[in-house]
Amino acid sequence: MKLHKFETDKLSKHQARNALRDLVDHPIPPAVRPCMSCDMPCPCCGSLTCGCACSVECEHAPKKLSSEPDNFPIEAGIYPLVYAFSSLGTCPPFWSCEGHLDQSENLSRLPRVWFYARDLTYPRLIQSHLTQLAVKKQLHNSWHICLTHSDADNIDTAFSLEPYGAMNEVMKLDELRQDINTIAEDFVPAIKALADQLIESTA
Repeated sequence: MKLHKFETDKLSKHQARNALRDLVDHPIPPAVRPCMSCDMPCPCCGSLTCGCACSVECEHAPKKLSSEPDNFPIEAGIYPLVYAFSSLGTCPPFWSCEGHLDQSENLSRLPRVWFYARDLTYPRLIQSHLTQLAVKKQLHNSWHICLTHSDADNIDTAFSLEPYGAMNEVMKLDELRQDINTIAEDFVPAIKALADQLIESTA
């Protein structure tokens, strides 16, 4: 049964549109480096800040994106999506898992990326991206955005991008890894395009 339409007040609408513009205008590689801790000289110009050589192919990025680079570089199976989130800039990732099998070769841990979002339009856009890929039948599994753990001393709300379904019954880790690559491939331009569309539709 359809209920009454929720009317957004002018202040909330203004704030949301500003957040969307911030996302659209946020610099991405090569204007900035997605790895905040990277201090390696650029092979092109020697700069310590430019991102002209930054790409998902960078062999150093799995360590540079990690808070514990020597012991826990970003796992290869989830790295493309962590890199995509870091490149977007407005939804900083803070934990990830590539997914794991138990001794019986059953899926025991889901692949996922946990991230922060200062505005609720951001996870909405990411969910729209997932929906578009699903409609085009480009994904093997259903994926969604959900709330997840936030540290007690952190007021920011955390979200998780993860597969949705009965883990051991229908999901295969190799297909989930393929989905991760698909989601990450055009992640940044797709999210920015969706933000532009939402700005225009709510003008």
